Amino acid sequence: MDKVDAFLAQNIIKQSVLYKNIATKVKQGDYDILFYFSNIEKLEVFLLMQNLIKDASQKVFLFRQAWTMAECNYMYIDEIKKFFLEYKDMIMTEKEKDYLENLPNKFTIYRGANIPSEIDKGISWSIDKKTANKFIKMPKTLFLEVANGRTLPFVYNLRKKQIKKENVICYINERNEDEIIYWER
Repeated sequence: MDKVDAFLAQNIIKQSVLYKNIATKVKQGDYDILFYFSNIEKLEVFLLMQNLIKDASQKVFLFRQAWTMAECNYMYIDEIKKFFLEYKDMIMTEKEKDYLENLPNKFTIYRGANIPSEIDKGISWSIDKKTANKFIKMPKTLFLEVANGRTLPFVYNLRKKQIKKENVICYINERNEDEIIYWER
C-alpha cells in the first residue's frame, strides 16, 4: 500500500467513525451535533443523518437551519432538491406561504455567486437584486490564466430570470434575503 492509498484508507476509517458517532447522538435525540460543524459541513451532516430523524417537523427544522447557514452545497444538489420537493409545505412558515401567494404570477429573480460554475447550478435565487449582488464577493473582473501564459478576462455575471410563480419550489426569508428556491424542471 503506497502513501496515497494509506491516506485514503485512514480518511475512510475516520469518516466511518465520525458517522457512527453522529448516528449514535442522533439516535439518542441529540440533534445539536449538527451545529458543531462548520457552515460548509452542516448540510452534508444533515443529509447524512436525516434518515435517522423520525419526527418530520424536527427534520424540517434542522434542514432549514442547515440550509440557511450552508455554503457551497453543489455536491449534494440532487439530495437537496429531493428534500425541498418532499417537504416544501413544511419548510415555509405561514408568513412565507402568504408572501409567496401574494407574488404576481410572473416575476424576476436574481442569482449571484463567487465561482462561475456555481451560478447555473444553484437553486437559491432572490427577488431582490441587491441581495443577489451580495453573493458576488470577488472583483467584477478577474483574469484567468490560460494556455501559453495568456490571460483572458472573466466577468462575474449576475443572473436574471423571469419566472412563473407556479414554478417556485419555496420562498424563504430566514435571513431577510427574499430567497426563492427554483430550478428548471
